[in-house]
Amino acid sequence: MKFNALFKEITPPFVYNLYKLTKKKITNSFVEGRERSSEYYDKAFKRDRWYEHYTKSEYYPLWTIIEDRISKVLSIIILDIGCGPGQFASFLADKKYTNYIGLDFSKTAIEQAKRICPHFEFMIADIFETDILSVKNYDLVICTEVLEHVENDFEILKKIKKGTRFLGTVPNFPFPSHVRCFNDAVEVIARYKQFFVTLNVKTHIADSKGTKFFLMEGVIK
Repeated sequence: MKFNALFKEITPPFVYNLYKLTKKKITNSFVEGRERSSEYYDKAFKRDRWYEHYTKSEYYPLWTIIEDRISKVLSIIILDIGCGPGQFASFLADKKYTNYIGLDFSKTAIEQAKRICPHFEFMIADIFETDILSVKNYDLVICTEVLEHVENDFEILKKIKKGTRFLGTVPNFPFPSHVRCFNDAVEVIARYKQFFVTLNVKTHIADSKGTKFFLMEGVIK
């Protein structure tokens, strides 16, 4: 007799039903993610929350920290990999930044970004197929909530010009489009330090449920 059948037979119904409910909740809390297509993100970026003012975004507290890091440099050209529909770009525009290039493979995202920040440059491109990182001038790369979405995350970092400052984030939680997540800053450093001359990782707690973002700051090797 298999364990589940034996366990059911010798366990009172109330206890067994409670066990099944608890097991289901635990199982459902872990989401096995996979890399998604541009069509997936075209659909995702049509949701209302991506059209709200940037101050209403769940990422706004994190963006303020990133902007503070950016402000330490007097003259920069920013290239934002996976810029999304322009909420972060709009935030930078209000902070009077002028040299910004946004890159995303979602047509829906780029169309919205161009509408709200027409004075910035935005491009629809697949980071793995485009030569933008080799032909464009930039000295700071922003890459927030991108690396966890792609299998070949190393290839993105390899394409960035040597000596470029890098500011990026990765999360600690699973999601249908996450192919990986990280338990702590140590894991982030272990995976990515090979691509940097220097790499610092800070942990930022987003809510009381334990959601965390790890802010990576370094110089590309």
